[in-house]
Amino acid sequence: MGNNGSLQTAVNAIYKVFDSAPQLSFNIDYLYYLHNQSPRNDISKEEFNTWINYVNQILDITYNYIGQNCILYTKTLIYQIANTQNILYVERVNRIKSELLNLTREILKN
Repeated sequence: MGNNGSLQTAVNAIYKVFDSAPQLSFNIDYLYYLHNQSPRNDISKEEFNTWINYVNQILDITYNYIGQNCILYTKTLIYQIANTQNILYVERVNRIKSELLNLTREILKN
């Protein structure tokens, strides 16, 4: 278990991952619509996979830094969400972001 300073550092790293999540942008979607006549309703597989790799790296570092088992549990949940079929990548991102917020709450409780 880490001290309050290391816990806050871990939470800050998770917030950065949260903030870096790919999302749909109105401007990009509008330009896509103008050129393709249909709006873009999802992020690309490449965007999603790049972000998931970043999520996993930060969670691994965070676990090594503060050693809380809730991080491993969250990694398992994120793996399951990331590999769920038949839902848009953007929806997977939203679900993973929710789990990241839950993780920060759990870390700060300790």
